[in-house]
Amino acid sequence: MAITILGGVNGSILKAKSGQLDALVALERIGTRLSFGRNDEIYSEGDEVECWYKVISRTVRICKLLADEQRHIAEFCFSGDSFGIDNANERVYAAEAVDDVIVMRFRRAPTEQLIDRNPMLARYCATPCCVISLARMAARYCSAA
Repeated sequence: MAITILGGVNGSILKAKSGQLDALVALERIGTRLSFGRNDEIYSEGDEVECWYKVISRTVRICKLLADEQRHIAEFCFSGDSFGIDNANERVYAAEAVDDVIVMRFRRAPTEQLIDRNPMLARYCATPCCVISLARMAARYCSAA
């Protein structure tokens, strides 16, 4: 049985089988929905990495403030994109709301525990969209080093 979920990547419609739906609902339960105003900082360069985020609506910029006060924009994240998934202990870039934005914040440890308990969620996280998002972030962070 397939169930349709509105609000997929970039406004698309996701179709999930019942086991996948349970995994997505479990992930939603451990997340916190946050709203940020235009130009608000979501996290700062140098912050400890304890969460990752998913854009629910609007746009987030991943950037670094340079010594001459110019902002280097590494990436824009749109509805459905994940960001802030780092292997380091501290943030290399900052994340800011381009406009009024809604994100889901997921703490790292509960996410890892949920994936360990729920193989369907691991499969969801390995979907092409998530893999592309993870690969883009990894490439960005490697180039910053």
